[in-house]
Amino acid sequence: MRENRFWSGMEFEIITPNLAKLLNLPQVSGLLVEKVAKGSMAKKAGVRGGYVPATIGDVELVLGGDIILEIAEIPLNSPE
Repeated sequence: MRENRFWSGMEFEIITPNLAKLLNLPQVSGLLVEKVAKGSMAKKAGVRGGYVPATIGDVELVLGGDIILEIAEIPLNSPE
């Protein structure tokens, strides 16, 4: 069976509660946008990818881009 998939054109890291605390976010989860593909829906919507490589603990990230805290007015309150 083939699944329908949605390609947004962005690569992201799921923000854990510990990372949310380090980034001083108002909630415990979200999406840290690292890359946005040219011509993608994300790019057309104005989503920005990061540009500063960083390592936090053993996780390699790209900071400086957008952090998405909700989608369609639905908060991303949990890493799950």
